[in-house]
Amino acid sequence: MNIKELFSVILKVLGIFFLKDIIIALPSFFGVFISFFGNDIEGTIITSVLSLASIGIYCAIIYLLIFKTNWVISKLKLTDDFAETPLQINLHRSTVVSIAIIFTGIFIITQSLPGIIRETVEFIKYRRETRGLLNIGRPFEYAWFVAQVAEFIIGLILVGYHKYIGNFIEHRRKK
Repeated sequence: MNIKELFSVILKVLGIFFLKDIIIALPSFFGVFISFFGNDIEGTIITSVLSLASIGIYCAIIYLLIFKTNWVISKLKLTDDFAETPLQINLHRSTVVSIAIIFTGIFIITQSLPGIIRETVEFIKYRRETRGLLNIGRPFEYAWFVAQVAEFIIGLILVGYHKYIGNFIEHRRKK
């Protein structure tokens, strides 16, 4: 493994961690999207545009870090000051990417699990307050629960299918 391959692996791992940030930010974006039905339309539109812009920038950075790493390395001139002597690391690139995917999935699971528990407790409280009557008081917000469950499922998919996701990333690199 030479220094360019090492920087490539580091940038891909960084891209995977940025992907984690996007997945964690999605519930708040859905909350903004749901607030379109509220009273403050102008504030909601501005917040939505800013949220979409930040998600778009994150997606562009993720794309560059995961799929265009050689371009990023050349533009940032990361390998210019290093000799071309190979490094003695006995890990294959796909192994490192798979480990990063597993850690990202575990992190997403640990971030979403408290939210699922909190929303479940809130639902139980809501059902006790209304005693099964659905037209009394405030309605229960299912959107946050669904978003937390979706995050949890995405984390499980990352952990369970890390080899396939790593192979997809590596296959895209070879093209």
